[in-house]
Amino acid sequence: MQYTSFTASEKVFAKILSLFKNLLYLSFYMISKATLQKEISVLVYHSVDLNNAFHTVHPKEFEKQMEYLRKNYSVVSLDDMVDFVKGRKNLPEKAVAVTFDDGFYDNYSNVYPYFRKYKLPAAIFLITGYCGRETCLDDVPLKMLSWNEIREMSQNDIGIGAHTITHPNLQETNLEEAKKEILGSKEEIEKKTERMCIILPTPSIDIGMKLLTWSEFLDSRVHLMVMDQFERVLTPFF
Repeated sequence: MQYTSFTASEKVFAKILSLFKNLLYLSFYMISKATLQKEISVLVYHSVDLNNAFHTVHPKEFEKQMEYLRKNYSVVSLDDMVDFVKGRKNLPEKAVAVTFDDGFYDNYSNVYPYFRKYKLPAAIFLITGYCGRETCLDDVPLKMLSWNEIREMSQNDIGIGAHTITHPNLQETNLEEAKKEILGSKEEIEKKTERMCIILPTPSIDIGMKLLTWSEFLDSRVHLMVMDQFERVLTPFF
């Protein structure tokens, strides 16, 4: 086994580069937080059903939560949030957006009717390679949304965002593969819904910074949503 040796100057340069990278990430995070000074909250759900799968919420419990939000907060769309960040729109106090990851069928059967009844906006981030299929989480079979259901919801205040094609761990995926996963998901959504997909959730500030270097994002009006622990913030870099 061979080991690479470094000179003292190379070690100093590596430390400076690492420090610069950390400062850049920190600046990215702080600017995002400062931009959202009205404390816009983005709630993240997955399945809403009667199962014991990962992050599933019981329909009755979910309805209680939505009733509380409807009476005490202003539910806004992700498009509204983007317009706010870009300075085109003011949001009401206590603004909150409701999102759903992955694209489970119960988002259509158990969530969509409630949002239609009260004319509330929401957003679903799709794993496009799973659409119309069945997957399994925690040994629980779960049906995924079909494109017909997705198209219907997209025409009734439900925003549709990209959440990759196969849901790989982007932290462990090289940039070219991540690029194919995210842009492929975005393009499929736009083709099937005939609507622009402008918001992409990413799992961390680290991968978010890397994605921002892609000219495709800078040229196609795509906005990144960064997941930092349990809080989502919309980046101001467009």
